[in-house]
Amino acid sequence: MKFTRVEEEEVSLNLAPLIDVVFLLLIFFMITTTFNEKNAIDLTLPEADSQQTQPPEFTINITVSKLDEVTVESDQTRFSGISGAEGSATERRKNLSEKIAQAIELLEKNDPGLAGTSPTIIIEADKAASHGRVIQLMDAISQLGINKIQFAVVPDNN
Repeated sequence: MKFTRVEEEEVSLNLAPLIDVVFLLLIFFMITTTFNEKNAIDLTLPEADSQQTQPPEFTINITVSKLDEVTVESDQTRFSGISGAEGSATERRKNLSEKIAQAIELLEKNDPGLAGTSPTIIIEADKAASHGRVIQLMDAISQLGINKIQFAVVPDNN
């Protein structure tokens, strides 16, 4: 008895479409990715002769740009976009107080050992920032009952 041999088709996997899809996904993710730059605000800090001390453990940095925009940030949070032109002075101060209070709340939530302690506020104000905006910021901080404020400066190299 003679058996006929059935020709088996060779199984092959075409990888070209798969590679195309992977490259398209890679390009999509590269284009849609945002990069978080911590210090993206261009600041020119004033100079001072005094020595900078080591910042305390529980700090919140507040940056005032030359356009009077305020950014409140800590290690865990960042609130930005508080402009100097929106709303009345009372509304801006209230908005600023709320942002600082939210940053303090998030810090205490992430580290329960900090609860009940008052944070140190470090203000980084550009030379060109308006004096009124910095005073408004200090007023908002004092309304929260925080009395430890430091100003960031660049050491004078004279």
